[in-house]
Amino acid sequence: LQWPELLQTQIRAMLRAAEEGPVQILVPMVTGCEEIHHVRDVIERCRAELGIPAQPLVGAMIEVPAAAMVADDLAGCCDMFSIGTNDLIQYTLAADRGDEDVGSIYHAEHPAVWQMIRQTVRAAKKHGIPVSVCGEMASDPAWTQAFLNLGMDALSMSISKILPIRKHLSQIRFEPEQ
Repeated sequence: LQWPELLQTQIRAMLRAAEEGPVQILVPMVTGCEEIHHVRDVIERCRAELGIPAQPLVGAMIEVPAAAMVADDLAGCCDMFSIGTNDLIQYTLAADRGDEDVGSIYHAEHPAVWQMIRQTVRAAKKHGIPVSVCGEMASDPAWTQAFLNLGMDALSMSISKILPIRKHLSQIRFEPEQ
């Protein structure tokens, strides 16, 4: 949002691509609905300017604690969520995993991280929007069952992780949370 010309250029490109097939736009580093509304306004202006009827789905990347904390509000103004676990962990714990001075406190297992993920998924389910998870946790067998039990709709991972995770998932039992 800091660079409106660049945003408009990117939106125009995505709208042109949407003429060839479905496009979904995920807005990064969202902290509230006003950012989603702003992006939707830009999309509408660009659609009108280009005469393109395509209406892409617009969602939020849940990467910062503020987004997780207002997930219920965000779910009401988004078409989908994607939880970016790497950044969510980093910003929740104030620890960059690449910084040797604080990297030791960067832990996916921290209860605050799991609480934010759970809160986000519950908000998405309440509002009937899909929610996915991306980042290293999505391709970690220790987490995949928990994600699916929680009701995660998709796991996004690098192609080299798909077959091992697929094998792992075929060997486990799902027990959805109530």
